[in-house]
Amino acid sequence: MPFIELNEEDYKRLIKLAGIFEPSQAISRLLDLHEDEIDEPHETEIAPAERIIFKTSNIPNLKFAKFEYGSIDGVRPASNNWNSLMSLALKIAHDKLGGFDEVLKVANINLYEGKKEDEGYTELAGHGFSYQRQAAQYSAKCIAGICDKLDLTLQIDFRWRVRDGVENAGKKGRILRPV
Repeated sequence: MPFIELNEEDYKRLIKLAGIFEPSQAISRLLDLHEDEIDEPHETEIAPAERIIFKTSNIPNLKFAKFEYGSIDGVRPASNNWNSLMSLALKIAHDKLGGFDEVLKVANINLYEGKKEDEGYTELAGHGFSYQRQAAQYSAKCIAGICDKLDLTLQIDFRWRVRDGVENAGKKGRILRPV
């Protein structure tokens, strides 16, 4: 396995960014975020395909799934990624339910009343609480759970990256509520 040397300041930044993940996982996640910006062809071309549709009760394995589009009740997140859609779901839940204790009842995610910015937590500005960021799989399940419990429409479009061992490599998927 190759060895990479980091200066102390970058290592501290990596640890802070890693949150609940191991530093090596944080590096992999950063690479995943920026991998699509590189214009290198894949070894095998994937033909355009229809999206595989999933209900919120049957979310697939989203390891190596890239977020492409999302909306909750027709509202798009501020940024085009899993965590931004999670923030939107939590904001909508808070606004509909009126408080932190009510959000705790519908959100299957670690929440902290007040501001917390370590251990992978990020503050939900203007709502008085923080939530722990999650990998795609857990984010999708939490978002779907909130939408199911609050009867909100949901659309999440994604595609699996082409990687060894990824069951649906190169395919596109969509999580819909209602279907």
